[in-house]
Amino acid sequence: AEQGGEAALLFMKDCAAEGKVISHMVLCAVGDAEGGKTAMLNALMSPEGRSLLIQGDERTVGVDISLWRTGYRTKEAGEMTFDVLDFGGQGVYMPTHQFFLLHRAMYLLVWRALDYSLEDTEEELPQVGEMVCQWMDMLQHRVPGVSIMLVCTHCDTARSQECLDLQVEYVRKTVL
Repeated sequence: AEQGGEAALLFMKDCAAEGKVISHMVLCAVGDAEGGKTAMLNALMSPEGRSLLIQGDERTVGVDISLWRTGYRTKEAGEMTFDVLDFGGQGVYMPTHQFFLLHRAMYLLVWRALDYSLEDTEEELPQVGEMVCQWMDMLQHRVPGVSIMLVCTHCDTARSQECLDLQVEYVRKTVL
């Protein structure tokens, strides 16, 4: 949750240095509505590493697909690029998502940090864990063996570091 887009790019560079270079991949962001998928992707793809606030009328409808040119070049394969699929999180779009899921893609399962008091956060944790498990189950059912990276957004809105740590640890224990 604290490493950010720069750490993700460093991870991808390390993978390129230690394995077969693949210069083009698909990156899919999934999770519930208003979880921060679009803003996270915008920040990841932005040279400044920032995103503007997403207004209500700018929410993702269905699946938004864009090309991300990272600017990172390898000697072996040229510039690293991604087809980025930003899946709308509203339940009405769920039946169509299955048509866009791919075996050779990176999946980011995004959830929004709760901004409640410590006591209320503890009460709401099962809902967060259930949401994460539902998405993981759906992905594993549709794309068996897929690797999923968990991303917690809006970390700065948590009431305290203790509340945020509690959420991240709960999700970690739930999925292991």
